[in-house]
Amino acid sequence: MNASAQDADVIGTSQNIQFQVGDTSGECKFTITDDEIPEANETFAIELIVTGSGIVVSPSVAYLTILANDDAFGIIGFNEVC
Repeated sequence: MNASAQDADVIGTSQNIQFQVGDTSGECKFTITDDEIPEANETFAIELIVTGSGIVVSPSVAYLTILANDDAFGIIGFNEVC
């Protein structure tokens, strides 16, 4: 799993997933953390690498997007003064 080094919103490690004959899915785990830093949507990639079997996986990369739950450009408000 690759994520930008500057953000800590996604915490994950390199993981091995073993597929047995007939398996069509596997599971990897990562943690998404919330913070108080205003940010736009963040996209990261999960890459599937097959070793030693001669099998080709396509597509080998999945892109996931964490949707912003805050306003990355700030919130500006005005009050009427009488």
